[in-house]
Amino acid sequence: MHLPQAFRQFRRSPGFFTVCVLTLALGIGLSTTVFSVVDGVLLRNLPYPDSSRIVQIGTRMQDRGRNHPRLTGGDWLEIQKSAQFIEAATTYGGGSIGVEVAGKAEFTELQLVSGSYSQVFGIEPLAGRWFRQGEPSSLAIVSSGFALSHFGSIPAAIGKMLTVEATLYEITGVIPHGYPAAARV
Repeated sequence: MHLPQAFRQFRRSPGFFTVCVLTLALGIGLSTTVFSVVDGVLLRNLPYPDSSRIVQIGTRMQDRGRNHPRLTGGDWLEIQKSAQFIEAATTYGGGSIGVEVAGKAEFTELQLVSGSYSQVFGIEPLAGRWFRQGEPSSLAIVSSGFALSHFGSIPAAIGKMLTVEATLYEITGVIPHGYPAAARV
């Protein structure tokens, strides 16, 4: 079809033309949205160094036909002992958890972690340090956003205390904004 002929058709039935253009625009917009979600969730690497080497191990419940994202304590210990191909391992769990600082409580994203969390994810602290082997479990790492909003500056957060579910933690480090806070269990 030539352009002048298409223009004549448009003048005869503008409603049909409008529906065609809107359908095309909706299809392009929907395709773009779906691709953006797939790219962000499935295709893009995690925001950690060597993220292609990070794996999550879960439990397959054969009797129920379901996967469970966590391991039992015995499975975790067995993996730590026998898996020679694992360079570093950690457990983590959490989400939006109640945290109290200086008498004020709020919900914040927090991971309760053990093992070599800092080695697995390779997040370098902006101030302070990560947990060390053999230290007590009452230590915490907070994000820079949390440090700024609660203590006024990143360095000021080091050595301060916060309470998570009735347990007192000392802040030993501050990591970049965008990562959840971590408390050692």
